[in-house]
Amino acid sequence: MSFWNVLKANDSVAVKRITIHYIYSKTDTQHDISCNDFDAYKGKGGFMVKNLTIKAQICLFMKSLSNYKAPPLVKNIDVRAKAYIHYSNGKTSVACIDRFGDIMLDNEFIGVSTSLLSFLQKSCDGFE
Repeated sequence: MSFWNVLKANDSVAVKRITIHYIYSKTDTQHDISCNDFDAYKGKGGFMVKNLTIKAQICLFMKSLSNYKAPPLVKNIDVRAKAYIHYSNGKTSVACIDRFGDIMLDNEFIGVSTSLLSFLQKSCDGFE
């Protein structure tokens, strides 16, 4: 996982902020929304943004992101939230999450996190 590799390689690198773009998790679409296609929903009804800048929020998000289990069969996810993780060294990682907690990090499927799904439901108004 790239965000932990960055942190382990240089202890002075930290997450500065996280910007979460999301839509209502139960939104019905005609086709699955990929991580790359998710940005096309900007400016449309129901597109929301949550900024995390408080250290406690950032730590909880990162802890939830790292708390996942890897199911073997999922290859594509139907994205409902896209988080931009901005590091102090200028690097940005992208985490995409579906309505079930399946996660892609920097275009690679890493697993499913019920704790990240719960974090989004509690922290992002309208995600549910």
